[in-house]
Amino acid sequence: MSKTSVSNETSGKLCLWVEPWGTDHWMRPGEEFTVVTETEPEESPSQVVVHGQGITVWVNSGNDAEVIDKNGGQVPCGHQRPAEGRSLSSLADRQVRSQMATAAAVAVPR
Repeated sequence: MSKTSVSNETSGKLCLWVEPWGTDHWMRPGEEFTVVTETEPEESPSQVVVHGQGITVWVNSGNDAEVIDKNGGQVPCGHQRPAEGRSLSSLADRQVRSQMATAAAVAVPR
């Protein structure tokens, strides 16, 4: 099992995106989430990217990933997502919509 933990050490909400699925999981200050896959770390290392709109964890395996909180509870996509027009710059808001559209497009069978 591979686990990658990230925490929000800022004073505001921070988004954790999990790729390649484009899911968004919003952390309040002081929160910590862990991205978990069934693959062993040696078989599928994750890549963590910190950028202006949050943190992205790229899961480099064919397996699904799950995001959990410090208590072991599942954190669903959209968890604590700010309401549109509140707390997000327009750039970050557009990025969230783009990530969501990408995730929806990937989920649709062709």
